[in-house]
Amino acid sequence: MSVHQTKEGRWYVKFWESGRSHKKYFGRGNQARIEAKEYDLQIKKIKLRGGSVSQQPKKDEIHFDQLAQLYLSDKRNRGWPERSVVNFKNLMNRYVIPCIGHKICEFMTMADSVTLRAFIMKSSAKKNISAHTSNRYLAMTKAVFGWGFNNDLIAINPWLKLRMPRENPDPPDLLTVEEFKKVMECAEPHCRWAMDVEFNTGCRPGVTELFKLKFSDVDWDGGKILIRGTKTGSRVVDLKSEFLLRLKAKYQEAQSEYIVDYKGFPLKRIIRSFKTALAKAGIKKSVRLYDIRHMYGTLMVKNGGDIFAVKRLMGHSSITTTERYLHHAEELKKDAVNRLPDLGDI
Repeated sequence: MSVHQTKEGRWYVKFWESGRSHKKYFGRGNQARIEAKEYDLQIKKIKLRGGSVSQQPKKDEIHFDQLAQLYLSDKRNRGWPERSVVNFKNLMNRYVIPCIGHKICEFMTMADSVTLRAFIMKSSAKKNISAHTSNRYLAMTKAVFGWGFNNDLIAINPWLKLRMPRENPDPPDLLTVEEFKKVMECAEPHCRWAMDVEFNTGCRPGVTELFKLKFSDVDWDGGKILIRGTKTGSRVVDLKSEFLLRLKAKYQEAQSEYIVDYKGFPLKRIIRSFKTALAKAGIKKSVRLYDIRHMYGTLMVKNGGDIFAVKRLMGHSSITTTERYLHHAEELKKDAVNRLPDLGDI
């Protein structure tokens, strides 16, 4: 049992089994060398236990499309919503499966990530796909490999060292406070209340946080609310006294345990109602529900809020994420200065 390299640079492991010499090849490069050493270590462990290499289940001889299907089945069984299932299928079937679906995971290397990225950019040339979207495909593919390795379905994770380039997206085109109030005036009651709650708690919209809020999560005496986050864990957020009064009034007339509902029934989305309100208010900006959360962070930073306190309130895992609000806060300050009248016109 030992690791060797051919004259052409290919790494392989040589071992004896049933009186015969066997070789297993891993390709070229540093990653192949690491994989060969890991495999050699596995063989040594099997031999120490008195086992046979040939009798080990060939769990590593699985094609990527098979692994992706097993990943999807597991996520479905664990409660993935149908929307996430459809998104995953679309991501896989558009570029990933056509490019690497036929490959055996055992023989894949980091070079396949370069091949996939090139395939995506070439296939989507007419669509002018962004680097952010391209990274989504690679990130999901890496997640499949990681899941397969952690569940002992493949012997190695070929993309373990794959790192996505850090992106610096443009700050969102946020509504002003005046525009936000105008949208609220045009929104249906349940949508208006959902906007109010998100603006005053900074929670993530949708079923991840906003629609999970319950009246039992409110500390009425302390003026706080527990946000049961799924992305970065739960957190406690302080509430303004004015909002707390509105929340108490809602509690008195509540038809369900949920803070945001529709006629007593839990909500899953309000995107259509929100877009309708934007249209009625005459707002042309490209605004998402998530941008209300961005307003929460940006306005606090702009008005002098401590960035570390904002980080905790928003449930960011890294201060780097919170620092993005600094840039947009500076843009808002410039806009405010530009609104000063010219003394030459007075």
